[in-house]
Amino acid sequence: MEPIIVGQAQPLTQDGIHALFEQYRQRFGDLTVHELGLYDEYAILSRTAPDAPDKVDRYDFRGGFKPSGIRTQRLPGTGEVDLAQVNVPALVALIADAPRLVGVPDGTIGHVLLADGGKGPTINVYVYDRDQTGGGYLRATLGGDVWQVNPAN
Repeated sequence: MEPIIVGQAQPLTQDGIHALFEQYRQRFGDLTVHELGLYDEYAILSRTAPDAPDKVDRYDFRGGFKPSGIRTQRLPGTGEVDLAQVNVPALVALIADAPRLVGVPDGTIGHVLLADGGKGPTINVYVYDRDQTGGGYLRATLGGDVWQVNPAN
C-alpha cells in the first residue's frame, strides 16, 4: 500500500503530533505503538506484528507511512504505548522546556521517544547542544509529569 502524503510532516509541533496520531489511527485502526520516535521533519515507529506478537514491524512517517526495514525481534519485557493516553499539549510544553530543564537553554531537540521499556510508558526528550557534541535528556509520563532529568555534561 502506497503512503498517503499530506504535506510536510512536523512531528515536534502540536499540529504535527495531532496529524500523525490521526493518520496513524486511519492507517492501523488503533493508536497502539511499540515505540515512536519524533524528529523535526519525520517520525519512525514500530508496532507489534499482527501475526507474530514477539516481532515488530517498522515504519517511517514523512506525511504518510511507509514500511521500513525488516521485521525484528521484540525485546523481552517491553510493552506497548497507547498514544490516546498522551497529553499532547503537555508533550509540546515538554519539548519547548526541555533545553532549559537539562541545562542547555540554547540547545535543540534531537528527538522524542515514546516507549515502554518494561516499567511503563514514558516520553523521553533528548536535547543536544549547539555543536551537537553533548546534551542531556528528560523522562516524563504520558501526562507530561517529569520524573527524571539527566542534565547535559
